[in-house]
Amino acid sequence: GRYYNDFVKTLLDEIEVTGKFLREENFKISSLYIGGGTPSTLTEKDLEDVLKAVNTHIDMSDVREFTFEAGREDTLTDEKLEIAKKYGVDRISLNPQTFKVETLKKVNRKFDRENFEKYFRKAKELGFIVNMDIIVGLPDETTEDILYTLGELEKFDIENLTIHTLAFKRASNLFKESQDRVELDGKTITEAIKRLVEKKDIHPYYMYRQKNMLGSFENVGYAKKGCESVYNIVIMEETQSVYAAGAGASTKLYDKKTGRIERVFNVKNVDEYIARIDEMIERKRNMNI
Repeated sequence: GRYYNDFVKTLLDEIEVTGKFLREENFKISSLYIGGGTPSTLTEKDLEDVLKAVNTHIDMSDVREFTFEAGREDTLTDEKLEIAKKYGVDRISLNPQTFKVETLKKVNRKFDRENFEKYFRKAKELGFIVNMDIIVGLPDETTEDILYTLGELEKFDIENLTIHTLAFKRASNLFKESQDRVELDGKTITEAIKRLVEKKDIHPYYMYRQKNMLGSFENVGYAKKGCESVYNIVIMEETQSVYAAGAGASTKLYDKKTGRIERVFNVKNVDEYIARIDEMIERKRNMNI
C-alpha cells in the first residue's frame, strides 16, 4: 500500500536504465513478459506508464511475442485490456486455477464467473492469444472437482493451456499449515486431460517438475500450432539471457560458448527494492558479458 507509488516510479526508472544498457550492448529482444505476479493490479494510469516506458526504452524491432499476466479477473477492467493492446501486448493469461469457487475462497482468491467470462470475451475481441492456468492438487479438491474444472475449460476457445501441479513452497501458508491432500485418481485425471486437449486441438510443448510437487504429476504447457510461448521455452531450456526489472526479478546471463549461467537477483522486499535500486542496477552492469 504505502510503497505503491514509489514502487511504480522505481520500476519506470529501472526499465529506462535496462533499455539503455541493452541498446549499448546491442542485445536483441525476442520476447517480453510482464508477470510473475499480478501486474493487472496496477491502476490504468500506471499500467499505461509502464507499457509506454517499455515501448520507449526497449528496442521492440525483434520482439516475437509480448505477454502480460492478467490472471485475476478481479483486477481487470476493459480499459486495462485496451491499454495492453494499444502498447503491443499480444498474449495474456487469464488464470482461473480451478472453477470450484469454494476452493478459491480457501486460497484467498476472489472469483466472479460472470466477470471472468466478460473479460475472456473482451480479450478475444481485442485479438489476444489467451492462456489459462489450472492447478491440480489444491486444498480439499477431489478427482471429481478437477474433472469438473476440465469440463468447464471445454467452454473456452483458448490458444494455450498450462496444467500445473501444486508444489509446496516452504515460505507459503499452505506449506506451514499442512501438506496433506485428498488422494487423486491420476489415471482418470490424465485421461480427461488427454480428451480435453485432443478436443481443443492443443499440443504439449513444454514440461517440468518442481521440488515438493504433489504425487507423480508435472507441469505441462499445451498450445495450438503456432501459438507456443517463446518465453516459456526459453525459461525451461535456459538457452538465452533474461534481463528482468522489478522487485524479486531474476536476471540470467547465458554464455553460449560455455553454457554457463550467471544470475543477479533483485531484492524481493518492496521497500528495499526502492531504497537499493542503484545497487541492483550496478550489479547487472557488472555482469560478466
